[in-house]
Amino acid sequence: MPQTNDLVQKYEAILTVNRNQSEIMDINHNAGIKPVTISAEAYEIVKQAVDVSNWHAGFNVAIGPLVKLWKIGFDGANVPAKRSIDNALHQTNSDNVVLDDDLRTVF
Repeated sequence: MPQTNDLVQKYEAILTVNRNQSEIMDINHNAGIKPVTISAEAYEIVKQAVDVSNWHAGFNVAIGPLVKLWKIGFDGANVPAKRSIDNALHQTNSDNVVLDDDLRTVF
């Protein structure tokens, strides 16, 4: 059985958005460009996150463009111009995330 630290490192490598490379960052880098095939483990987590986001009850898996714009949690955090916020909001609709269970792709 894997040690807790090993599991944390494994899932961090798959899911992190705080590094340039991970399965989730592959999805983010290709958002609106092309579907991305990911591991079965990552796919199940993304699928659950999209399902919960589509309840529209406060959690949004697609919030990344706003976080990036505001630089939330990073140096240079700021309140962007309203126009920039409005533009980013158009990219945060979790209903637009397309999942393909057969191919394990996220678009």
